[in-house]
Amino acid sequence: MLRQTIFNLLISASCAVSLTAQTSENNKSYETHVNLEGEDNFRDMGGFIGADGKRVLYRKLFRSGELSALTDADQETIKQLGLEQVIDLRTAHEVEEKPDRISSDIKMYFYPLMANDPSGKTVNAESFIADVLSGKYSAKEKMLEFYGTIDTQKKKGFETVFNLLETGKTTLWHCQAGQDRAGMTAALVLWSLGVNRADIVKDYLATKTYLAKSYEQYHNYISTKYGKEALEKLKKNFGPSEAFINAFLDNIEKEYGNVDTFLETIHVDVNKMRTNYLES
Repeated sequence: MLRQTIFNLLISASCAVSLTAQTSENNKSYETHVNLEGEDNFRDMGGFIGADGKRVLYRKLFRSGELSALTDADQETIKQLGLEQVIDLRTAHEVEEKPDRISSDIKMYFYPLMANDPSGKTVNAESFIADVLSGKYSAKEKMLEFYGTIDTQKKKGFETVFNLLETGKTTLWHCQAGQDRAGMTAALVLWSLGVNRADIVKDYLATKTYLAKSYEQYHNYISTKYGKEALEKLKKNFGPSEAFINAFLDNIEKEYGNVDTFLETIHVDVNKMRTNYLES
C-alpha cells in the first residue's frame, strides 16, 4: 500500500478554504482548528449544518493526523476537550513506528483501513518515486485507485468506527497525516449526520491549509534530492485534490446506488448518530 509513502514524500501545497466555527442558540461555538505543537491537522468537526437544519455538535467529534509528537502542553489541551476514545486508522507498522502519545485515561482502538504490504512495511519510497518519474504510472493514478476502491478491509474498518461512534462518546479518529483515511472516514460521518456534499468536500480540502508547512518541507526534500524538474513532475501528478474525495463518494454511489445505502450496508444507525451528534 502506498499511503504513508505518498504522504511523506509527495504532497502538494495548494490553498484551501479554512473552516470557521459557527454559533447557534443551544450549541456553544468553538474554533474548529485545535492548535497543538505536535500535530497541525487536529480539528473539531462541529458546526456543519446537518439533518433538519441542526448543527453538528462541537467538542464531540474530532479528526487528526498521528499523535506521536504531542507535547505536555498538547496533552493538557486534549484533556480539556474531554476525549473518551481515539480510533487509530493506521497500519500496524505505522503504529509501531510512531505510537500515539495519549493519556492512559483515553480508550484506544486500532482499526487499519489498509493492510501492510507482505513485508510488513510500506512501499519503498525511492522506488515509487523512480516509477513515477519514469512514467510507469502517476502518483495521482495511485491515489485515485486508493480512494476509488471500497474493499473488505475498508468496509470492516468503517463499520467498526460507526459502532464506536454510536456509543455517543467524544471521539477522535486519525491516520498518519489526517488527510486520506481520516478524510474518508470524516466524509461518511458527516454524511450520516445529513451534512451536504459541498461541506464534506470543504472539510476534506481544509487539510491543505493546516499542513501547508509540511508540504513545503517535502517539496524541498524532493527538489534537493531529485531536482526541480522532478519536483514539478511529481507535483503535477499528485496533490490533495477534490478529485480524490469525489472518487471515493462517486465509487460508493456507483457500487451501492447512493451513500445512504452504503451506510445501511455497514449497519450504521443513522438515527442514533444524529441523536448523539446533532443539536437537539
